Amino acid sequence: TSQRKGEVFTINNVVKLYKYKFKRKEITDNFYLKNIIRYIHFNPVVSGYCFDPEYYAYSSYQFILRKDNKWLASDLVIDIFGDINEFKNFHHQPAEGQDIKTFEVCA
Repeated sequence: TSQRKGEVFTINNVVKLYKYKFKRKEITDNFYLKNIIRYIHFNPVVSGYCFDPEYYAYSSYQFILRKDNKWLASDLVIDIFGDINEFKNFHHQPAEGQDIKTFEVCA
């Protein structure tokens, strides 16, 4: 039987959550890490679930802004950006190589 990407399936009675393997890429510097964090926060925006990651209920973005959670090291994330304002500003700039018009549609 054919299965769609992401469906649960079994091979030799072992449950696999994803049909396809993900490629790993080493994060070598803070700028790349910042871009990965922004990419993750903007996934629901690009997918059409919200217009800003701050308003997506299942995103760590809003928890980082509020700094009132026990499951996320918000201070460590903010330190990567310098401060909370730089965190917000970085998220509202287009990523390197990204078309500004595309970014404006998504943001």
